Amino acid sequence: MTKRNHMTIQTRQALDEVELKANQPGSTSSRSSSAQQVPASEVPLQVQMALEALRQTPEVRYELVERIRAEIEAGTYQIDNMLIARKLLGIS
Repeated sequence: MTKRNHMTIQTRQALDEVELKANQPGSTSSRSSSAQQVPASEVPLQVQMALEALRQTPEVRYELVERIRAEIEAGTYQIDNMLIARKLLGIS
């Protein structure tokens, strides 16, 4: 599992937890010991914004990842060093 996949899974799990807690009555306003208080009226908006950000996160192209992984393992994957350098420098 790649680092990006792991982060996407963690993000989805966190969103699920927030959504679950937001649907429980008195879950946000009744906790005075938490370090960060969020008004109950803002929770649905924050959940909605987080879900929208998650929807805009591109999915992993597993077929491409597997093809490249197989090429690397076979020793046939070709790297264009000049292309990488141009992209790092922002040159087309």
